[in-house]
Amino acid sequence: MTKYCQNRLCHFNNTTDRKRAKKSAEPYYVNRTARGYFGMFCSQGCLHEYFEMYKDRILAMVGEQFKMTRKASEPTPWVEWQQQREYNLPWNEGYDEARARFMEQWIRNNLKM
Repeated sequence: MTKYCQNRLCHFNNTTDRKRAKKSAEPYYVNRTARGYFGMFCSQGCLHEYFEMYKDRILAMVGEQFKMTRKASEPTPWVEWQQQREYNLPWNEGYDEARARFMEQWIRNNLKM
């Protein structure tokens, strides 16, 4: 998604993984995003710090989720995903993309808003 960590306070952390060598004598503190953190954050700590800063805005935009129920016999999206042929794809051959498409479709088909 993005090239650099979206947490506005991330570059203030003086850790060695954030130093980027430049041609100047003064080092700069930046950090690139990591794949495991939604492609927007460099670490789990940055993700949590960002969420704490913006959780009120996120809730205002998305809205509060109300009580939802389902029958115990209804399959979960994860059980249905495991039954798809794309479930057995290697991660570098489109597994993540196929899973994201399946989840979007499952939400559209099964959750009544």
